Amino acid sequence: MDEGKLLLFIKDEVASRAPRRGRRLNAEKERKSKGKGKRRAESPLQLSQPRKRQRGGPASATASANTSTSALPVLEGEDDESCSDLVLMYNTVRGYCSAINELWAHQTSLGLHSADRPQRVALTALKTSIARGQHQRRRDEFEDRGLATIRDGYTATQIPDLTRAAWSQSLGRSCAEQLFRTQLCFLFGNSMLLRLSNRLPMELPDLFSMPLPNEGPNGTGWCLVTVMGQGKTNQHGRLEYGAALRHRDYRSCLIGALATYFFWRWHCSGELFPCLRTSQDWYNIKVLKRDSAHLAEPLSDSTASSWTRRLYGEAGIKTSKVTHAGRVSGARLAELNGVSEDQIRRGGRWNADQMTGCYLTTLPRAFMRGIADFDPEWASSYFLPRETIQPPPLLLRRVWPDLDRWQTAHLERPDATEKVEPNLAAGGFLELLQRLRAVFLQVRISRALRIGRVNTLYY
Repeated sequence: MDEGKLLLFIKDEVASRAPRRGRRLNAEKERKSKGKGKRRAESPLQLSQPRKRQRGGPASATASANTSTSALPVLEGEDDESCSDLVLMYNTVRGYCSAINELWAHQTSLGLHSADRPQRVALTALKTSIARGQHQRRRDEFEDRGLATIRDGYTATQIPDLTRAAWSQSLGRSCAEQLFRTQLCFLFGNSMLLRLSNRLPMELPDLFSMPLPNEGPNGTGWCLVTVMGQGKTNQHGRLEYGAALRHRDYRSCLIGALATYFFWRWHCSGELFPCLRTSQDWYNIKVLKRDSAHLAEPLSDSTASSWTRRLYGEAGIKTSKVTHAGRVSGARLAELNGVSEDQIRRGGRWNADQMTGCYLTTLPRAFMRGIADFDPEWASSYFLPRETIQPPPLLLRRVWPDLDRWQTAHLERPDATEKVEPNLAAGGFLELLQRLRAVFLQVRISRALRIGRVNTLYY
C-alpha cells in the first residue's frame, strides 16, 4: 500500500461516491420527489382531456396515440430514480484514509513491504479540496444550518423536564427501570462529560465516593468518582477519573439519579443486592445493566440510543446528537456558568499530559461546582439545603438492608456474619452506598414537598 494507490482509490471510489444511507440521502429523495410532482403539475399537456374521434378507424387512432405518446416530454431522472448527486463528506473520506493507514502499519509491521506512509502532499491536497467544497455543498443541499451550532443541544432548564418524564413513567410503568437507566446514562454524560463508550462498560467497583476538604460552608463536602482505564483517547490503560458533586436542583443531580436507580434495582425490580464476598462475585456487574438476567453484559449502543431518543422526545429535547449530547452540551453549560477553559479540559479529560495523568487527582473542583450550578471559583458557595435533612437511622437501614451486613464484614468487626476478602474497591463502593442511602431519602423528601405529597416518603 503506497500513496499512489491510496490517492487513486480515494479519488475514484470514495470521494465521488454517494452515501448509501443517512439524513442527507433521505432529504435528497424528498427534494426530488417534490420537484418531480411540481414538474408534472406544470406540464402543458393535459393527459386527462378526452380524445377526439379519429377518422380511419382503430388503426388511425392507434397511430395517433403513438404520436401523442412520443410527443410527451421525458422528465430528467425518471429512468433512474436511484441515482444520487451527493458525494461523501470530509469526515467520511478521512475515516477511509485512517483505515488504510492502519492497513499500511499492519503490513509494514509484518515486513510485507517498506513503502513510505501513504499520507503525503498529494493526499493532503485532495482532502483539503474536499473540505473546502463541503461548505457550498451543504448550502446547495439546504442542510439545516442549526446543526452543529450552539443551538444543537439542550439547555439547563430542559434537564428537569427529562427527569420529570422519567419519574412520571411517561412511556408506561413497565418501562420504569429503562427510564431510570436512561436518565442516569444521560446525567453521566452531562455531569462528568463521559462518552457513551465510557458509560456502558462501567461496573460497580469503578464507583466510589471521595471526601473533599474545604468544600462547602463546613468543609465536609464529598463527590462521586468513577475510574476509567480504557476509552477512545485512552488506548494504553492510563487511569482517568470522572467526578461530580450533588447538583443544586435535585432533578438535575447525577448522584440523586444513581441512588434512585440503585434503589429501584435492589428493591423493586427483583434483583438481589450484590454479594461482595469475593471479587468474582460482583466485579463484572454493570452499572447500566442490560436486564436482570444479564447483569454482567453491557447495554448495546443501539439500545441506549433508542431509549435516549425516546426520552428526548418526551422531554422536548431536539438535537442531532443523541448519546453524545450530554458531553457536548455539558461543556457548554459549564462555560456559561463561568468555568474556565482549563477546568473544562480537565473535566472532559481533554488533557493527556503526564502531570495530569499521573500526579494530580484530576478532580477539577471549579468545573464540578460550575456544572452543579454553583460559583466555580468559590468553594463555600457549595451548599445544599436538602443535605441538612438527616433521616433517622432506622429509616436509613431500611434502604438496602444487606448493606450493613457487608459493611460489617468488610470492616472485620467482631459481630460480622460474613467473611470477605480484603478489597479496596469494595470498601469504596460500600462507603458510597452508605452516602447514597441519605441521598435517596433526601431526594424523596424534596420531591414529596414539591408535589405536595409528603406521605409518599413512607411508601
